[in-house]
Amino acid sequence: MSLCLYVGMDDSNHAGEIQGEINFATFSMIRQDSIVRTFPNRRDYLQAQKWMKHPCRDYRFTILTGEPWRTKPDNLVRTAPVLINSFLQDYPHLELDAIRLYLDGNLDSSGKESLRICFRDMDFAVKNFVKKGKNRKGHMAKRPVCPSLVYMADIWAHMLLGKSVEECFGSQKYVPFSPKPEAQ
Repeated sequence: MSLCLYVGMDDSNHAGEIQGEINFATFSMIRQDSIVRTFPNRRDYLQAQKWMKHPCRDYRFTILTGEPWRTKPDNLVRTAPVLINSFLQDYPHLELDAIRLYLDGNLDSSGKESLRICFRDMDFAVKNFVKKGKNRKGHMAKRPVCPSLVYMADIWAHMLLGKSVEECFGSQKYVPFSPKPEAQ
């Protein structure tokens, strides 16, 4: 029987009390969490808390505070390996056959290639979802059409915005992120 880890990621897109960008990853061993469906354009915090209580689900997050890093469009690509590897280190007994990563937002070919290189030793695939799109009338509309992993990552990242800096940095689920210097 093959074992697949499903991962959904989103960022907070806001600066709450933390004054930083929260990159949040949800983890699941449940295939249904990877199925794409439409969600309401509102956050159901109680549903998200209940969802996370399942023993086959977990999460990790990091906070980007440096100005050049907070606003980069590829932050999820840069933080995904750090958050996924943190999860894998906490569960070394998992004998995974595959990882499926689902990101919120745009993802270019260089981002996909970068992630594939990071996880080249296993069956790895990445897909992205954009919440904003044109509706039937040609108007911009926001409605999440994505796996529940991405929808839940959005809700949890937003929930963390209301937490204190001390609470976030003191969480066992917080993973420090030190970006590599960019090539000149």
